[in-house]
Amino acid sequence: MDSSIFCVLCGGPFELESHIYNIDTEREAFQWINSVHLLGSPEAISPYSDLVILGDDEDLQNTSNSDDVFLSMETSWTSMDGDLLRIGNSFVQVLSDHDTGEVMFPLHGSCIAIASRVIETRHTPSRTRSSLARLNRALQDQFRFRKYFAGGVGNDLFDLYAEYSNYGPRSLLAIDELGWWGDAHEKFLMDPINIPNLTSFLFSAVQATPRRCSRAALIGLPERWPQELERLPTEILDRITEFLPPKSIIALHRTSRTLARNVPLDERFWRNHILDGSLLPHIWDLTREQLEYPRPGDQQSGSCFDIQWGWKSIVKLLFKKEFPLCGGDSRLEGVPLGFWNRCRIWKIVEEACPAQAKIRPA
Repeated sequence: MDSSIFCVLCGGPFELESHIYNIDTEREAFQWINSVHLLGSPEAISPYSDLVILGDDEDLQNTSNSDDVFLSMETSWTSMDGDLLRIGNSFVQVLSDHDTGEVMFPLHGSCIAIASRVIETRHTPSRTRSSLARLNRALQDQFRFRKYFAGGVGNDLFDLYAEYSNYGPRSLLAIDELGWWGDAHEKFLMDPINIPNLTSFLFSAVQATPRRCSRAALIGLPERWPQELERLPTEILDRITEFLPPKSIIALHRTSRTLARNVPLDERFWRNHILDGSLLPHIWDLTREQLEYPRPGDQQSGSCFDIQWGWKSIVKLLFKKEFPLCGGDSRLEGVPLGFWNRCRIWKIVEEACPAQAKIRPA
């Protein structure tokens, strides 16, 4: 892929050309590639901007529902358009800051959706700044940094041309022609939003995880008398934790030996917060009915220790969103390519929009 116009978040094209490479352009899983939006600052698309050629009696519609960022309606791009993107009867020059100092970024609609989720997960909600505005500012800042302080690297803001020995190419931009004619490109083109076999993959990973006893890990006796919150009955603590996000429950559990006993992080805790998307926010679309617990045969009747699925192990497995080329966990074999692509894009956005440190699973 040699075009200088590409999605700066995923490195993917906005058009697939079957006459150049061996690609089935009609494949349903590839159609997200054709959905393009422009993201930028409102001043960059003003009638006085050199980046915009407005059609007669036409104003560019801002679909962001926010005054601090511009998001265009859905459009498309072809190689004949060059660095111009057509919206209605108007044209906007993309990936250039020669006029206002602000850049208009062409992005896949799916990449914008993933980026918004990343930002909402990693940042405290703000009444004055939307998630799209945060994304736009991160892209604007990185564009300027790479242009003026990194020697000018074109439109590659996040080292998407890089290739790593353990994980392979970072994006399509790093794949050579041989890889395009083979099938190395396929996972980069798979729909990262609609992943029909995601739930079955996760359930297979759970089944392949060694089961563990439901008895909590041995915790030493408290070294002092309970104080303040530690003195609350477990029934009240249970009620309180119902309203807390998992990272707060984990922090509470780690506070003292008393709370470690009274706020257990059992397999049900890990399972429930996987299913509601709060522990692994990049997995928000599981089919809950396929993962309901308990299932027939999942518990040993009469045993003092119930045998449970290893949900905590699944959190640790998928938390990093990494899939090594070799030497990885066998449970990651057969990972849906759309999920692989979602994790790749998610990690790129995490790097683009750093946030405060997050509490990792114990």
